Order: sequence, then C-alpha cells, then structure tokens
Amino acid sequence: MRDRYRRFRGPGAWLVGGWLLAGLPAGGLQSKARAEAPACTPPCAEGQVCMQGRCWIQAPGAAAPAASGSPPYPQSPPPGAYPPPGAYPPPGSYPPPGSYPPNDYSPRTPGPYAYPAYPNALPYPGYAPYPAPRRRNRFFQLLPYAGVHSYWGDGAANIGPGLRVGGMLGFRFEEVVSINGELTLDSVELRNLPVGERLSEIDLSATISPLFSVIDGKLELAFGPKLGLWLGSYNQSSLSRGDGSGTFSGWDLGANVAGVAQVGRHLWLGGLASFDLRIFRNSCFRPTAGIEGCTSGDLPPADKVLALSILLMFSI
Repeated sequence: MRDRYRRFRGPGAWLVGGWLLAGLPAGGLQSKARAEAPACTPPCAEGQVCMQGRCWIQAPGAAAPAASGSPPYPQSPPPGAYPPPGAYPPPGSYPPPGSYPPNDYSPRTPGPYAYPAYPNALPYPGYAPYPAPRRRNRFFQLLPYAGVHSYWGDGAANIGPGLRVGGMLGFRFEEVVSINGELTLDSVELRNLPVGERLSEIDLSATISPLFSVIDGKLELAFGPKLGLWLGSYNQSSLSRGDGSGTFSGWDLGANVAGVAQVGRHLWLGGLASFDLRIFRNSCFRPTAGIEGCTSGDLPPADKVLALSILLMFSI
C-alpha cells in the first residue's frame, strides 16, 4: 500500500489532479447555463425549436442547433412560403397606358417658391466706381466754310453759280446756344451779256448769326437766323451804259442750318446750308471820267441767294 501511494505522489499524480480540478467547475457552469436558459411561453408548435426563449422553425433536413444557445444561420424559406400564383393581380387591373401623366419636360415658370435673383455684383469695399466723365462746356468756336452759291429771282436771270467763302466766330453758352458774327464773300459772274459788255461783282455780307444746337454724342445739329447788312461792288465795261464802277447796299436777312460730326478733340467736320434775302436800299455809280452819283429809288428787286458749303468747326 505504501508503494502504491508513493507512485501516485509523483509528477503524474499532480497533473491528473489538476485536470480533475479544472473539469469540475466547467461542467458545473455548463449545467448551470442549461438550467438558467428561459423556456418558451407559450410552448413552441410542432416542428419548432425553443432557443433563448424564442421559437425557431427548423428547416427540413437541417442539423439540430448547437447546444451553446446561438441562433441558427438563416436558411431559404420553404417552397410553400411564397404566395401562390393566383395572389398576383390580374393583367386587367393595371391602369391603361393613357392614364399615365404625359412626359412634359418643357420649362415651367418658377412659382412663388423660386429662389430670388442674385443682386448685381457690388464693388469691392473701399473702392467706388469711376464716375462717367462730365462733358466740359465749350466757350469759343470758329467755323470757316467754302462752297458754291446760286442766285434766284427776277434779277438773277443772267447770274450763274459762283464761289462762296466765309466764316463765323462766336461764343457758346451752356453748349446749346452760340452767338456768332458771320462774314460771307460771294463772287458774282454775269453771263449772256451783249457783245462788248463785261461786268464782274463781289458781294460782302456781315450778319449776326446765332445758332441753337442739338447734340447727340459726337453729332451736332445747329440752326438759327441771320440778320445784317450787305454791300456789293462791281465794275462794268459797256458801250451803251459806259465804263465805270458802282456799289449796292442794303439789308441781309436769312437762315443757317449746319450738321457736323466730331473728328478730333477740338475739331468737327460737316456741312452748312444758307439762305440770304438781300434787299437793295441804295445804289451808286462812278463813271470812268465823271462824278459819282447815288440814288435810293428805281432799285432792282431783292436777290435770293442759296448756298451749300463744307464746314469746319474749331471749338474749345
């Protein structure tokens, strides 16, 4: 007996004892866990398994759940679980094709819920936009012109077109009104005279010619009356009336219309149309070897002069 006791006290005895001591608690805990597993209430129906207090359907031919208490992996439902073919609605129960709303993708006007429009971009803080440049009022202007004239009326039967040169010099007020002094020089040539007769004439007029302007950008239209005096000087060579020189003088009434376009900083280019009514008030004649004589009666009718000229305007 003593020998047998000594044999079990060796190292092997200690290992066997430890294994027995470790297995006893594990078995006790497993038994306790099985005892504490909740039962299914009410009891599960036939073909169901109670696990963790819930009833589970066991698939045919599936293995029993593990004893550890974990739920089984979900399996595909049996064939009888799907609805039978008769459960689907018949084809006639669907709405007809015309009952669907039309595919209208045209743009629609936003309703009251539309987002408000974004405001215009504002300048950066601290930087004001540059103001539009203000047109500086002009004060002085010079308008030279050159063109042709034509006499009309009873006394102009033998007078052909001639050369006209002249100009206006004045001051502007508020860009739309200008007061100008105008000088005009007309060269008069008589034609269809008898053989042996010759006559040449120069007419000079001095008028006050205000202009009223309409300005649109670089374009300007101006019009106004003219009032002043005119003087005509002539030389004649005639067998019937004798040789000599004479003068005419009278009133000059008329009007000017001009249109110009700006072509430089202080330069405008355009045209001028003028009309003059020259009324005779006095006539004088000096023979080559005689004494000058003047008269205010038996004078020719008023001359009507129409002229077209090219106009330049310098204005500052």
